Parts: sequence; C-alpha cells; structure tokens
Amino acid sequence: RITRHPLLPPVAGLRNIPPDPAIIARLESSFRAISTSSDKFADRFYTAALPSSSGASTIFPDDPVAMAALKAKLVATLAAVIGTLRSAEVIRPRLQDLGRRHAALGAGRGHYPPVIGIMVDALADVLGDAWSEELAAEWTRALELVAAIMLDATEERVLPREDSDRGATSIDRMPREPLSLRESGAGRR
Repeated sequence: RITRHPLLPPVAGLRNIPPDPAIIARLESSFRAISTSSDKFADRFYTAALPSSSGASTIFPDDPVAMAALKAKLVATLAAVIGTLRSAEVIRPRLQDLGRRHAALGAGRGHYPPVIGIMVDALADVLGDAWSEELAAEWTRALELVAAIMLDATEERVLPREDSDRGATSIDRMPREPLSLRESGAGRR
C-alpha cells in the first residue's frame, strides 16, 4: 500500500494517497513520552539554541517570564502538529503564520537546519533509551516539513526569468519539497 508522510500536502492527482499511519503512530507515541518531560525538552532545546543562534537577542527574550512563555509555545506548537497529523491541513495556516512571525524577527532559511538538529537532539535527550535511528529520521523529516511550510509562507515562490530558447520572459516555479511516497513497511526493521 502506498502512503505519504502525514505533513506532505495531498497534491492534485494524488489526493487519494493516505498519510502513513505507522509514521503517525510513532510520532504520536514518542511525543506522548516527550510531553511528560516537556519542561526538560524545552530547557534542553533553548539551552542549546541560544548560543548557536546569530541574532539570538532579537529572537529569544532575556526576560525569564517571557522565556517561559516561549518554551510553553514551543511545546504547544509541537503538540498541535502531532495532534493534527491525521488531518495535517488543519495546522498549515498556524505554521504559515509562525513562519511569517519568525521571518519578521530575522529568521531565514539558514536558521532552520541547525534548529532542526538542536530540536532532534533535545528530543533524543528526553527519550533516552527509547530513542532510535528510525525516530531520529522520522522526527527530522517531520521538522523539515514543518520548516518548509513555515518558509513557504515567507518566500516568493514564483520568479520571472529569461527563457533563453525563446528570448521571452516566462515564469518558473522554484523547487518545492519533493513528494515523497513510500510503500508501507518499506525500510522498517
């Protein structure tokens, strides 16, 4: 049976391809375990993110009360993403708004990969022995798709270019996240 990652939007012609229930189950299960230690996760994430962020003072507040609120928002956003995996289109507008707010604070495309790495490390730290390479790959992919949704809301995706063959201007679409399909059970232990 062919499935898609739950955070990939169903595209025209492929709307009948369902989200992968095994990925959903693993992300939900691991997040339940993380949510019991959400303070540890948020602390671990922001402790690691602050020193590595250029311009951290404009993105992260110095005030401990505001920082506590930011940590709560991080966990709440992850909970919302994981809670809507069965109908991920519901979370898309919230993530697009989050992307626009991050861009207004100066976050750009280059900020996302290290933040994803730091977040995956924080998840691994909290889950300890329950963490696996499979979970690392699935969380990394999920966070990459979240980042793509956030960035999609902030970047102009249609650019004019000179068509060298015809000498005319045409419209090219910048590459988007490729559609990833897989057969259920493929690549599993």
